[in-house]
Amino acid sequence: MVNQAQNSGEQQVAPGFELLAQALISTREGLASLGLADEDWADAQTAADDALAEVTESEPDRGKLRRAVTALKGLLAPIATGLTAGASEGVQGFARTAIEQLGSHI
Repeated sequence: MVNQAQNSGEQQVAPGFELLAQALISTREGLASLGLADEDWADAQTAADDALAEVTESEPDRGKLRRAVTALKGLLAPIATGLTAGASEGVQGFARTAIEQLGSHI
């Protein structure tokens, strides 16, 4: 069972969405180390937060989740593929893993 902590307290993750919640939390925690531009970092945070909020709903909207995860993956893709100048192998690996985990649990 995964509990997602938010400002208002702990939220219960809807059954069947635990692995996605774990992937979102892991990805969100690693965003600061990716060297994203400020606007991209804020967009990635918002997408992750929106998806995390949705998985705590009693019946999460899969459309909202897909849109948020797609936005997050889109921001990570240039890093994962090495298109972002100066991204280390570790950062690229983190981005690739995040994309794979997010994609496999949506």
